Order: sequence, then C-alpha cells, then structure tokens
Amino acid sequence: MTTSLEYLVGLEGTEVTLNSSPQPLFHTGTWEIVEKLEENAEVEDERDVADGLGPSDVAGKFLCRPAGSDAQKIAFMRIYKQIPIAGTEFQKPTIRAAQAVESPDYIELIALKDLREQGCDAVPKLLGYHSGK
Repeated sequence: MTTSLEYLVGLEGTEVTLNSSPQPLFHTGTWEIVEKLEENAEVEDERDVADGLGPSDVAGKFLCRPAGSDAQKIAFMRIYKQIPIAGTEFQKPTIRAAQAVESPDYIELIALKDLREQGCDAVPKLLGYHSGK
C-alpha cells in the first residue's frame, strides 16, 4: 500500500558518513544532504509482512555533496529506511522497535556494486554506502 505521508523530512544539512565494503572499490567519507528530490513509501500491514512481503519502508532520492566542500561537486544519495507496519505507527516504541530487521539487500545496491566490480561505466558510479539496523 502506498501512502501520501512523508517520512524523510528535514534532512537538508544532515551529514551522512558512509562505510565501505571489504573491497577497496568504494569511496568512503561524509556527505551533506542538500535537497530531497523524491520519496516513495511502501507501507505493509501485518498480513503482508507475515506473507513475506518484507518490512514497510521508504526510499528517498537526495542531492548531496561531500561535507565541507563547494557546491560544484554533487552526487545523488538514495536513502532506504524501515517504517512502522500499517496500524502500529502510534503504538509504544518497544512494540515498533521489535519490528526492526537487518537492512535487506536492495536490488539497486546489489546491481551497482556488481556493475562497479565488473568495471561498467554506463551506469551511475557507486561512491559508497552504509547500512545498519
């Protein structure tokens, strides 16, 4: 189920530090979010989650730049964030926290990592990534 609510708000000016993979292919560092370009939420209910459709999440695309640098160097940042299961948004924090799962392997990240490892230069360059619970 899609929703018109926005979940990734007020992130302009936030600095995000990326960690690298074990392979030295990726740029690590701190990036500053400049502007949100789009946001798409996929809110699942408890039955959807039980049926294996995964956790509810939101994906946002942002314009960013290396922290402390000039505005001439810009990049895109994709942020995926788990959000509460439909109907549990206002339940106790402990109940919502119990819904948290490890970040799934998003297809976009898998593809960009694989294409980078293969030396493909026809797709956006993956500069780094960070995932966590």
